[in-house]
Amino acid sequence: MAINAEGFSFEQRHGKERVRVGRVWKNRAGRHFFVEWNVSINLLSDCAAAYLRDDNSDIVATDTMKNTVYVKAKECSEQISMEDFAIVLSKHFTSFYDQVTTAIVKIVEKPWERVYIDGQLHEHGFKLGSEKHTTEAIVKKSGALQLTSGIEGLALLKTTKSGFEGFIRDQYTALPETRERLLATEITAAWRYSYESLSSVPQKPHYFTERYLDVKKVLVETFYGPPKEGVYSPSVQNTLYLMAKSVLNRFLDISSIQLKMPNIHFLPVNLKNKDNQTIVKRKAFLSIPIPIAMESDESQRPTNQPQPNQALPLPLTKKPLLLYSSILVLFLAISFGFTKTSCCKTLLKYSFSSHPTFLQTLLGYLHPNPKPKQTHTPNPISHSPSCLLWMAPFLSGGGYSSESWSYILALHEHMKNPVFKLAIEHHGDQESLDFWEGLPQHVKNLAFELYRTNCRMNETIVVCHSEPGAWNPPLFETFPCPPGAYRNFKSVIGRTMFETDRVNVDHVKRCNQMDYVWVPTEFHVSTFIESGVDPSKVVKIIQPVDVKFFDALKYKPLDLSSIGKLVLGSTTQNLNSKKEFIFLSIFKWEYRKGWDVLLKSYFKEFSGVDGVALYLLTNPYHSDRDFGNKIVEFVENSDIEKPVDGWAPVYVIDSHIAQIDLPRLYKAANAFVLPTRGEGWGRPLVEAMAMSLPVIATNWSGPTEYLTEENSYPLPADRMSEVTEGPFRGHLWAEPSVDKLRVLMRHVMNNVEEAKVKGRQAREDMIRRFSPEIVAEIVTDHIRKMLQKS
Repeated sequence: MAINAEGFSFEQRHGKERVRVGRVWKNRAGRHFFVEWNVSINLLSDCAAAYLRDDNSDIVATDTMKNTVYVKAKECSEQISMEDFAIVLSKHFTSFYDQVTTAIVKIVEKPWERVYIDGQLHEHGFKLGSEKHTTEAIVKKSGALQLTSGIEGLALLKTTKSGFEGFIRDQYTALPETRERLLATEITAAWRYSYESLSSVPQKPHYFTERYLDVKKVLVETFYGPPKEGVYSPSVQNTLYLMAKSVLNRFLDISSIQLKMPNIHFLPVNLKNKDNQTIVKRKAFLSIPIPIAMESDESQRPTNQPQPNQALPLPLTKKPLLLYSSILVLFLAISFGFTKTSCCKTLLKYSFSSHPTFLQTLLGYLHPNPKPKQTHTPNPISHSPSCLLWMAPFLSGGGYSSESWSYILALHEHMKNPVFKLAIEHHGDQESLDFWEGLPQHVKNLAFELYRTNCRMNETIVVCHSEPGAWNPPLFETFPCPPGAYRNFKSVIGRTMFETDRVNVDHVKRCNQMDYVWVPTEFHVSTFIESGVDPSKVVKIIQPVDVKFFDALKYKPLDLSSIGKLVLGSTTQNLNSKKEFIFLSIFKWEYRKGWDVLLKSYFKEFSGVDGVALYLLTNPYHSDRDFGNKIVEFVENSDIEKPVDGWAPVYVIDSHIAQIDLPRLYKAANAFVLPTRGEGWGRPLVEAMAMSLPVIATNWSGPTEYLTEENSYPLPADRMSEVTEGPFRGHLWAEPSVDKLRVLMRHVMNNVEEAKVKGRQAREDMIRRFSPEIVAEIVTDHIRKMLQKS
């Protein structure tokens, strides 16, 4: 606290540094968790008397600070993140001592890591790692908060895909230019969270620990690029900037980030003598242990975004960024180059690269064997002047990806009397090589065909099939949709959806800049209009499901025992025998999907003697892949009691299941269950229904478009609950009933024939209402009317 006394102005601050504290937690299964923290405390307080009159009555002794750290660590009976512990300490000092106005707590965590013995994680063994996790919490007596996390000593190196050229050269420059060098650095990063008060901090356990791991993952992935191709770094500055931008684009609760990246040099060495001109035949390098160049940057979220109607220039050639990104980006990230026709009209021309042999290299990679002859008919709309450009995350493998493919396949195969050409471009989510490799060959061939389609800009209708944050101007790194000024195209359509009870204000503005907004259900029509989207723009365009592909009669069941990892319970029977009743659930590991409701219902209802098994096909969503441990910890920290007969078995499938194998996965199950809190559409639900599986799902949001009492088991919600984290905090979604889910799961298991009848009805409904033929006609009719109006 700053005061003026005797003609001087000074700030009163004192504290304690280097308080080392170790804490061990033990869960119910006997596994130990350990942290070692180095804590520093600074207190800003009203203790002027200690400075001016030798009166220490307002001083909090540093010994008291040290002992407070130990006591508060002991009081944390449950494992706690370092950030939360820093907040606990800061809050204590500002509330316990009247004279303390602000507390600043800095913590550095020593990187103890659990060891592996014979391929298994040790229950209580740890080894020292490398980089350190840091945090600083500044808490004022008013409850105002500044929270920063960081990382120190993150050492990264890649042996190629780096260069440095084109820099200023003068009489003082000796450094040669190069496009091939080692790039090594030791990163120090610090990111500021957007939480500005103690009341706004997420209450989810381990939230900040998970966020730290997520940020580190993004930094590392951006530095290296895809595992096989890597990414080219033209300079440390460029790599540093891309890393900072990736973090800010990925995590909405991080407002700024500072990065320091010393360039640790390795100089090429080539030793020669008169008898052997090249002693070192392979590349050798001289390591320079002391950094001789330091690059740093502090990036914040942009405050001035381009206006929605602002023209964004399109490149004459492929952007260099695409040359460094994954091969999948180069496959479908279609660029638009401009040439002028004799009529002075602008032509959108798809191309991969200006490099004369790059396309051959790309095709050789994606098709290592000679390209098979196409068995499907060529694009029937290739001679029409009008064009429908569908931009979507075709290569991501996520929900929007599967949706976009379902529309494209429906239009390509079932469009009657076409009046427009069809083209595609990747846009939105990141690419997945696993997903691409798992696509059927005829879909890959179609992708190559459609990206080669040429479209004139003023004759093109663009469909931006993604979340509104990806629309032009995008809020994160992606190819913008539309790829230029909105007014330059014949029309622009936003195809999107939401999982909550409303659309946020920023997304409403983005929707209203579109000519039309396509949504898949009546639920979305009402929520979008009620949120402020222009009613004249909102159109319901249902989503197709490939009922020919998802047809149970065509497939044999997948061997689940070969892919499922047992997490809890045990089994003595063949999991594919008729005696086992198998529940299947497919979802991203996020709270919205209701995995906690599913586990609680399943474990409370069934035991090890019920002849039942639950299989979870899941993948990370801003988290690690340790799903088994997450499930065990969830059960241990809940009120679920272990049955006398033991846990009913739960299996996790965390490996990639290729698209062509998904029907076999559904075929291996007896019922599908997803107690979601909210869905835009619910792709696994309609796929399971097309496969004639009885489905149990929450009767709210998107699935209300197709769930009925006759074709499924709609799960009631107990109440609506508030979203407490993320960009949609404050919105509402459903809270599925645990007790009613227990009843439904038991009922389905005990009434197999009734469930089969509902499954057959589900398939009939999918064919009658959502088959590709039906949806292709709906989409074509809407596009035809748009063309007639223009």
